[in-house]
Amino acid sequence: MSFVPGYEHDIFISYASVDDRPPVNVANGWVTTLLTELERVLAEELGRSGSANIWMDYQLGSNDVLTPTLLNAIDRSATLLVILSPGYMASEWCARERNAFLSRAREINAQGKGQIFLVEKKPIAWDDKPEEIRDIKGTPFWVKEKDRPHTLGDPTPRAEETDYYRRVNDLARDLADQLKRKAKAANEHRIEPAADTEQVLLAEVTDDLADKREEVRRYLQQQGIGVIDRYYPSNPVEYRSQLQADLQTSTVFVQLLSELAGRRPPGVDNGFPCLQFEIARTHDVRILQWHPTELSVDGMDEGPQKDLLLQPTVISEPFEQFKARVAEAARKQPDQDKPLSSESLVFLNYSNDDEDLALKIQDWVEAQGVGYVLPMTSGRPEENREALKTNVQESDAMMILHGKAAESWVRGQLLQFRKLKGGHKKGLAVFEGPPPDKPTVGMKLPGMQILDCRDNIDWNQIKGFLADCSLDTGNA
Repeated sequence: MSFVPGYEHDIFISYASVDDRPPVNVANGWVTTLLTELERVLAEELGRSGSANIWMDYQLGSNDVLTPTLLNAIDRSATLLVILSPGYMASEWCARERNAFLSRAREINAQGKGQIFLVEKKPIAWDDKPEEIRDIKGTPFWVKEKDRPHTLGDPTPRAEETDYYRRVNDLARDLADQLKRKAKAANEHRIEPAADTEQVLLAEVTDDLADKREEVRRYLQQQGIGVIDRYYPSNPVEYRSQLQADLQTSTVFVQLLSELAGRRPPGVDNGFPCLQFEIARTHDVRILQWHPTELSVDGMDEGPQKDLLLQPTVISEPFEQFKARVAEAARKQPDQDKPLSSESLVFLNYSNDDEDLALKIQDWVEAQGVGYVLPMTSGRPEENREALKTNVQESDAMMILHGKAAESWVRGQLLQFRKLKGGHKKGLAVFEGPPPDKPTVGMKLPGMQILDCRDNIDWNQIKGFLADCSLDTGNA
């Protein structure tokens, strides 16, 4: 747990691996030893042991890109501690870490002031320092001995090396002061989730959507909505186990998608976004997926990622609108024990192919005390068209049944609904019933819900739709 609310880590340590290689017969490297001393003094300054959550990657390598796990750690850290040295200056990896942190810091504070701290392990000329951190006053951990610089505490700090411990104390106090200021500011603007707040599981995303994911997280938490937000293990078995456990405590599953399939370790041939959705759809959660409005799904190559983007639960709308939709879904808590109100009317629209399915739903709706109207099919074509118009205009919501019906029929009904409803706000849902193995409709109107009941009828989804449409006057 972090000291600063809203962050996963209080301090992210950015360093070059060459600065933490211990000499022969020395247990720990210089950076690890410094971290140990910092933790000790921070505990005194913040009031308890383990107060500050510090991230340090002990497996730094020569990777070409920052991993999603590392990007998430940077993004979720309140402050950055840079160990400046010739090794750090020569490391492209360290530059990417620093720039990733600065990019996120600028979103919060135009100049990122007070969020970056420098430790100078060895002297670096001012002109040689990275321009973005050149004016930050660092803490030198070196002294001149016989006109040559000597790093304090190298290879290990000695008891008589008072300068080393004094500078650790100064650095820890400065860090503690900044963490206290950030914690105070966060608490002043924080809205605690209510005890009965529904839990939103925010799915892992590909790197191109990391900023959008963070935007959703902050938006929900600012409104007091509980969020499960983590990056999962790369091992598919562990990944599935952890995600399933989190889904058990969630009511809404939110997934941001792009044309990228994401990580594909052995055993996850279609990428983690597809795996996430596969797992989520087997749990009793409401699924909300989004992709950017500028993404042309039709123009993508055929494959699992395109199939995922064409799922009926995927929404393409302005991002601000989607965030509001997620918040609204999280707050909706239909009372399953209350009968639905009969003050409003729902139009159950179906083709002859789905008559058996329609009768089941009709019986359930009637048992709930909800008013309903069915399509007219026995009259002349012009009479049936006039009845369709009346049903759309006079009802408060329409649910189209897509079981055995042709996709072309469903699309046609959606277009008719769009035309006939005029400027009136009406609820709309497509009930995706059995059989499960059929193409998606490939069409989605703004505000339209998809009730995914291909394997079996989920009455709670239907009741949730009626509640969303304000047909449940006790919960709307």
